[in-house]
Amino acid sequence: MYSLPGMQRSGYDEKNLLRALLLLAALLLYEPLTTQILWLPPLFGLVVWGVYAAKGYERAVWLLYLYIYQADHGLDFFILFFVLFLTIKALDVLARFFACRLCLKFLGVVIFYGILLVSFWGLETLFMHQYSISYSLIALYMLLDLIVVGLYEN
Repeated sequence: MYSLPGMQRSGYDEKNLLRALLLLAALLLYEPLTTQILWLPPLFGLVVWGVYAAKGYERAVWLLYLYIYQADHGLDFFILFFVLFLTIKALDVLARFFACRLCLKFLGVVIFYGILLVSFWGLETLFMHQYSISYSLIALYMLLDLIVVGLYEN
């Protein structure tokens, strides 16, 4: 059958959708483990880099993971989405100064966790709501997230 040159099918969308579905399956299997095993990092660094660098379906998968994590762990006020938005905007500004992708990955993780800690402190102060967070555990999460983000290829 004859087809016009502009009418050829591209396999890129199918590969991208398959990758997004596999990522979604892996994240949906991993997320419940974070409630049972305390030292497993929540992969916020991967979420930041996934939303910042990915396109299409993969970005939606990372946002869905963040929403499920927030709902499962009982965090209020869409705090993770607010912190993610601030981090992405900070990475946009820093991308003008740093050409190193690895540097941007590490800065994204550090900025996200920094803003998250300040947000938790602010919500505790304003609303007198006590979050059961341990700063040493947050530091462990950030360290593990730095390692995972450094190894993640995107």
